[in-house]
Amino acid sequence: MNEEHRFLGLATPSRTGVGRLGALATFLAAGLSACGSSGGTPSQPEASGGSPGTGGGLVDHSGGASAPGTGGSSSGGSTLPMASGGSSGAPLPATTGGQPSNGGAVGTGGSPSAGTGGRSGGGGAPGAPAQTGGTTGNGGTPGRGGMPGAGGTPAPGGGPSYPYIFSVFNDSAPKSDLIIYVSNDALNFTLLYDTGFTGPTGFLRDPSIMKHTDGKFYVAFTTPPDMGCCGNDSSFSIASSSNLKDWTNVVTVPSGVPGVKNTWAPEWFKDRDGSVYAIVNVDGKSYRYKAMNDSLTMFSGPTWIGIGPGYIDTFIVTVGDTYHAFTKNNATYIEHATSASLDGPWDFVGMNDWAGWGTHKEAGAMLDLGNGTWRFFCDAGSAGHEMYSDSKDMFMTWTAPKTLPAVGNNISHGTVIKGN
Repeated sequence: MNEEHRFLGLATPSRTGVGRLGALATFLAAGLSACGSSGGTPSQPEASGGSPGTGGGLVDHSGGASAPGTGGSSSGGSTLPMASGGSSGAPLPATTGGQPSNGGAVGTGGSPSAGTGGRSGGGGAPGAPAQTGGTTGNGGTPGRGGMPGAGGTPAPGGGPSYPYIFSVFNDSAPKSDLIIYVSNDALNFTLLYDTGFTGPTGFLRDPSIMKHTDGKFYVAFTTPPDMGCCGNDSSFSIASSSNLKDWTNVVTVPSGVPGVKNTWAPEWFKDRDGSVYAIVNVDGKSYRYKAMNDSLTMFSGPTWIGIGPGYIDTFIVTVGDTYHAFTKNNATYIEHATSASLDGPWDFVGMNDWAGWGTHKEAGAMLDLGNGTWRFFCDAGSAGHEMYSDSKDMFMTWTAPKTLPAVGNNISHGTVIKGN
């Protein structure tokens, strides 16, 4: 976004050319009045090529002034002294080879521009009336929005950016609300926000988080009627946020199952065709509820996917053409089932303590770390509320479960996602 203007030098007039010189001076005065830019700093006389006047610079609305125009002189020519008051020198009528300015580079590190971007400087004003090679300055190029910074600065049109985001609740607190942790390695988490969000009933449990195509974050969660774990609840809810701190309930979805007592632990699942589902446990069976619009405010009725009765906290991922479900049997263990379809039938390929995770684990959540490793998170109750275990051979064998560092006890039923 630079502007450049070029001027042709004059030879010293002879004594016999005084009359013609007077006429030429009159013409130059008129040109200076018509073409001078307001507020510009006078150009200095140039030896060869000439340096640009500062009027050729641009103001970058993205947070800083741009560099002054890199060009501004005609090859071989020299500028006339500027008129008093800061006006730019005007070109003579017969310039040849005049070039437009290139413009200054946009200042780096700017925040998103509020308007159209750069403003053209005085050097970008049109040259003398149509001459051979004379071209009008292009003016300022619109400034570009700032790129997101490290550590969660909002990206354009989207939410904060963190490598990993962990949504949980504290079931030992005076109120069970949504808590957000973040991490660079999906292992060492630090508290980002204890949001205070409790949903439509004033109590929130089992939050499952997802980053949607609109750049916002959504949690699906259990809506108990009171602080107790297992009161009657016949619906689940969805809330959204653009910054992970301020949450708004967007819909409460009735279970739609006759005689329902418990509607528990909705988990997000995005199918291979892009369809979005909440996988919800209703009285010991796993049902899917399909999102019917992009804003996630409308969901289909329940469809049983063939897991249960007798199972809760079902979490599903796909690998290739295979669906993998990790679900807790009510007896004690988290088991592994596979299917060629979301709606089953399911083949339980890992039963009882197949993974070595031991008893009383629940609320399983799986995360692909992207390097051939899958990380499993689970709620381990009094043994250490949030634990993890890794597999490098596609769910065949697992490391011994360990309590997540720093997070500690009392943090329950979490879901971890990649934040960016």
